[in-house]
Amino acid sequence: MIPDRAFAWLDVRTTPATDHRLLLDRLRADLDEGLELEVIDDRPPTETSEDHPVVRSLVEAHKTVYGETPAFGGVPGTTDGTILWRDAGIPIVTYGPGGKWIAHQIDEYVEIDEVVRAAEVYAEAARRFLSVGIESSSNRV
Repeated sequence: MIPDRAFAWLDVRTTPATDHRLLLDRLRADLDEGLELEVIDDRPPTETSEDHPVVRSLVEAHKTVYGETPAFGGVPGTTDGTILWRDAGIPIVTYGPGGKWIAHQIDEYVEIDEVVRAAEVYAEAARRFLSVGIESSSNRV
């Protein structure tokens, strides 16, 4: 017996290297007759320039606390920052304690010392960013 309907769910998370809108258009165009695509939560990738004041503030704060430059790159998960980026054009930086590959795993954990140091970075980054002035933070990327 063949059921009269079926469902398939995909969780697709694009990077800035992929044209998000073009991918959605291609998926819709490639559907066979009778099939439909429903996007439940559309979150395009985010990318904030390394010279944006919010990024520079975080980098300098990380250097102050850890004594080294933080690694740049993407994260495999998602954050509410994608909504701020998508809906309001607010530049975001994803940063925090713990290993990015252990999130949402069976034995997920974060060392207490990492949480404390991340809080120090957040406080220092906020101090630095807010001292730059409002006019610098309004430059959207």
